[in-house]
Amino acid sequence: MILRLLICTFFLLPCLGGCGPANPQGRLPITGTVRLNDTPVVSGSISFNSVPNGTGISAGAVIQDGKFSIQREKGLAPGDYIVRIYASEDTGKIDPMTNAPLFKELFPPKYNTASQEKITVSKDSKAFDFNFTVTEADFRR
Repeated sequence: MILRLLICTFFLLPCLGGCGPANPQGRLPITGTVRLNDTPVVSGSISFNSVPNGTGISAGAVIQDGKFSIQREKGLAPGDYIVRIYASEDTGKIDPMTNAPLFKELFPPKYNTASQEKITVSKDSKAFDFNFTVTEADFRR
Protein backbone atom coordinates (compact mmCIF):
# COMPACT_ATOMS: atom_id res chain seq x y z
CA MET A 1 0.00 0.00 0.00
CA ILE A 2 2.75 2.46 0.95
CA LEU A 3 4.74 1.53 -2.14
CA ARG A 4 1.69 2.15 -4.36
CA LEU A 5 1.15 5.55 -2.68
CA LEU A 6 4.80 6.49 -3.22
CA ILE A 7 4.65 5.50 -6.89
CA CYS A 8 1.46 7.54 -7.45
CA THR A 9 2.98 10.53 -5.68
CA PHE A 10 6.14 10.26 -7.78
CA PHE A 11 4.19 10.36 -11.04
CA LEU A 12 1.59 12.94 -10.02
CA LEU A 13 3.84 15.54 -8.36
CA PRO A 14 5.17 17.03 -11.63
CA CYS A 15 1.59 17.70 -12.77
CA LEU A 16 0.64 19.72 -9.71
CA GLY A 17 2.71 22.73 -10.70
CA GLY A 18 2.39 22.44 -14.44
CA CYS A 19 -1.02 21.13 -15.44
CA GLY A 20 -2.46 24.52 -16.43
CA PRO A 21 -1.12 26.82 -19.12
CA ALA A 22 2.15 28.42 -18.04
CA ASN A 23 1.39 31.79 -19.63
CA PRO A 24 -2.34 32.00 -20.47
CA GLN A 25 -2.29 35.73 -21.31
CA GLY A 26 0.74 35.44 -23.58
CA ARG A 27 2.81 37.90 -21.56
CA LEU A 28 6.18 38.88 -23.01
CA PRO A 29 9.31 40.32 -21.38
CA ILE A 30 9.87 44.03 -21.96
CA THR A 31 13.17 45.94 -21.76
CA GLY A 32 14.41 49.33 -22.82
CA THR A 33 16.09 52.60 -22.08
CA VAL A 34 14.97 56.06 -21.00
CA ARG A 35 17.10 59.11 -21.80
CA LEU A 36 16.56 62.80 -21.15
CA ASN A 37 18.61 65.10 -23.40
CA ASP A 38 20.80 62.14 -24.42
CA THR A 39 21.60 61.37 -20.78
CA PRO A 40 20.36 58.14 -19.17
CA VAL A 41 17.74 58.82 -16.49
CA VAL A 42 19.45 57.98 -13.18
CA SER A 43 16.29 56.73 -11.48
CA GLY A 44 12.57 56.84 -12.05
CA SER A 45 9.70 54.64 -13.09
CA ILE A 46 7.92 53.63 -16.26
CA SER A 47 4.46 52.12 -16.63
CA PHE A 48 2.54 50.57 -19.49
CA ASN A 49 -1.24 50.77 -19.23
CA SER A 50 -3.58 49.01 -21.61
CA VAL A 51 -5.47 51.41 -23.87
CA PRO A 52 -9.24 51.55 -23.32
CA ASN A 53 -10.86 48.32 -24.54
CA GLY A 54 -7.40 46.74 -24.72
CA THR A 55 -5.89 43.76 -22.93
CA GLY A 56 -6.63 45.09 -19.45
CA ILE A 57 -3.02 44.37 -18.51
CA SER A 58 -0.71 46.92 -16.95
CA ALA A 59 2.94 46.59 -15.99
CA GLY A 60 5.66 48.82 -14.66
CA ALA A 61 9.33 48.91 -13.82
CA VAL A 62 11.96 50.92 -12.06
CA ILE A 63 14.32 52.90 -14.26
CA GLN A 64 17.89 52.52 -13.02
CA ASP A 65 20.83 54.11 -14.85
CA GLY A 66 18.64 54.62 -17.92
CA LYS A 67 17.44 51.02 -18.21
CA PHE A 68 14.29 49.11 -17.30
CA SER A 69 13.26 45.48 -17.51
CA ILE A 70 10.04 43.54 -16.92
CA GLN A 71 10.21 39.75 -16.74
CA ARG A 72 7.80 37.65 -18.78
CA GLU A 73 5.67 36.66 -15.77
CA LYS A 74 4.77 40.31 -15.22
CA GLY A 75 5.25 41.49 -18.81
CA LEU A 76 2.80 42.65 -21.45
CA ALA A 77 0.45 40.65 -23.64
CA PRO A 78 0.24 41.63 -27.31
CA GLY A 79 -1.70 44.87 -27.67
CA ASP A 80 -1.47 48.65 -27.42
CA TYR A 81 -0.29 50.46 -24.28
CA ILE A 82 0.05 54.03 -23.05
CA VAL A 83 3.50 54.75 -21.62
CA ARG A 84 4.04 56.93 -18.55
CA ILE A 85 7.51 58.00 -17.45
CA TYR A 86 8.34 59.59 -14.10
CA ALA A 87 11.68 60.82 -12.80
CA SER A 88 12.42 63.60 -10.35
CA GLU A 89 15.31 65.47 -8.84
CA ASP A 90 15.83 67.08 -5.47
CA THR A 91 15.42 70.87 -5.66
CA GLY A 92 17.54 71.41 -2.57
CA LYS A 93 14.56 73.10 -0.90
CA ILE A 94 12.57 71.97 2.12
CA ASP A 95 8.77 72.09 2.43
CA PRO A 96 8.17 74.31 5.48
CA MET A 97 4.94 72.45 6.37
CA THR A 98 6.35 68.92 6.36
CA ASN A 99 10.08 69.54 6.66
CA ALA A 100 10.50 67.12 3.73
CA PRO A 101 12.71 67.74 0.71
CA LEU A 102 10.97 69.14 -2.38
CA PHE A 103 11.40 67.32 -5.69
CA LYS A 104 10.83 68.52 -9.26
CA GLU A 105 9.41 66.21 -11.93
CA LEU A 106 11.85 65.99 -14.85
CA PHE A 107 9.32 64.98 -17.52
CA PRO A 108 6.40 67.20 -18.55
CA PRO A 109 2.82 65.91 -18.05
CA LYS A 110 2.57 64.79 -21.67
CA TYR A 111 4.96 61.94 -20.74
CA ASN A 112 3.21 60.91 -17.50
CA THR A 113 -0.10 62.24 -16.13
CA ALA A 114 -1.38 63.36 -19.57
CA SER A 115 0.55 60.86 -21.68
CA GLN A 116 -0.59 59.86 -25.14
CA GLU A 117 2.73 58.08 -25.87
CA LYS A 118 1.83 54.61 -27.17
CA ILE A 119 3.61 51.39 -27.96
CA THR A 120 2.37 48.23 -29.64
CA VAL A 121 3.48 44.82 -28.42
CA SER A 122 3.11 42.15 -31.10
CA LYS A 123 3.40 38.41 -30.61
CA ASP A 124 5.22 38.24 -33.97
CA SER A 125 8.07 40.48 -32.82
CA LYS A 126 11.25 38.88 -31.56
CA ALA A 127 12.52 41.84 -29.51
CA PHE A 128 10.51 43.90 -27.07
CA ASP A 129 13.05 46.60 -26.47
CA PHE A 130 11.51 50.07 -26.25
CA ASN A 131 13.80 53.08 -26.12
CA PHE A 132 12.51 56.50 -25.12
CA THR A 133 14.56 59.67 -25.63
CA VAL A 134 13.06 63.01 -24.61
CA THR A 135 14.75 66.32 -25.42
CA GLU A 136 14.14 69.89 -24.31
CA ALA A 137 12.40 70.53 -27.66
CA ASP A 138 9.79 67.90 -26.67
CA PHE A 139 8.89 70.01 -23.63
CA ARG A 140 7.66 72.84 -25.84
CA ARG A 141 5.45 70.70 -28.10
